[in-house]
Amino acid sequence: MVYFEFPKHSFRTWTAAIITFLIAMAGEYHQSLTGGRTPSFQDVMLGTADAIV
Repeated sequence: MVYFEFPKHSFRTWTAAIITFLIAMAGEYHQSLTGGRTPSFQDVMLGTADAIV
């Protein structure tokens, strides 16, 4: 979606990675509020690495 919104934006890969990082952080925060689940910063970094690749 970022590629369609910012077609001439030279840092669109990094923009996608930052958006993915923020969404992953929000997801892990939500997971910390859910009983029986634990948040992991490694999950956030794995998702961000996927967005970069």
